[in-house]
Amino acid sequence: MNIIEMARQAGFITDFGCRETASDELLTRFAALVRAAALEEAAGVCDEQAHDWHLHAKGGPVSAYNACAAAIRQLKDKT
Repeated sequence: MNIIEMARQAGFITDFGCRETASDELLTRFAALVRAAALEEAAGVCDEQAHDWHLHAKGGPVSAYNACAAAIRQLKDKT
């Protein structure tokens, strides 16, 4: 999801255009969407590293990368 889609989902952008003011609720929703996207991107890097390591080394720290990805994804549940 790109930043415009996140703004739309949070309620900043409506069918009538952009809102001129933002409530605390809109800002909180938007921040949560941006945070979740950033954390998912970071977890994806761990997933890629685990996959690459597995392909090249047949073992090694794959479980560490997987654990790292899981830990990052758990951060999405915290506010």
